[in-house]
Amino acid sequence: MSDIVSQASRFIVNTVPDVIRNLPTVFGKELPAVEMAQPAMVSAAKVFVRVAGVSGFLAVSLGAYGAHGLREKEGIPDKRIATFETGNRYHFLHTLALLAVPMTRKPMLVGGLLSTGMVLFCGSCYVNSLTGYDPIRQVTPYGGVLLMLGWLAMIL
Repeated sequence: MSDIVSQASRFIVNTVPDVIRNLPTVFGKELPAVEMAQPAMVSAAKVFVRVAGVSGFLAVSLGAYGAHGLREKEGIPDKRIATFETGNRYHFLHTLALLAVPMTRKPMLVGGLLSTGMVLFCGSCYVNSLTGYDPIRQVTPYGGVLLMLGWLAMIL
């Protein structure tokens, strides 16, 4: 029985590659080459993948600082820590959204809205929580609106 199996294995190993290699000419004419279409990405929009990489690095770094450095500082009110955590959570979420930007129909619009919204919303949360500078909070709603518009722009 094992002799039959070994002969069959040798036959397959020695014959199948030749058959596959000669398949296009078996019927007397060569078959056309088939090329798989790659997902189209606007090359200018690929920059948002790099922006997402930098943004993700910053989100992780700031998150680590918030979890370890900011909490251990004396005299930081809980409200400012909560503001920091909100900014960091939105920073992470919209960093992931930036990865999808090259696949949208209007990547420059979507990426621009999301990036600017992140800077204004998350940045103002970070500045307020780290420095206590309250007037910067006036910028936060504008960043939030830009983030919402960025999500809506994905359906265009």
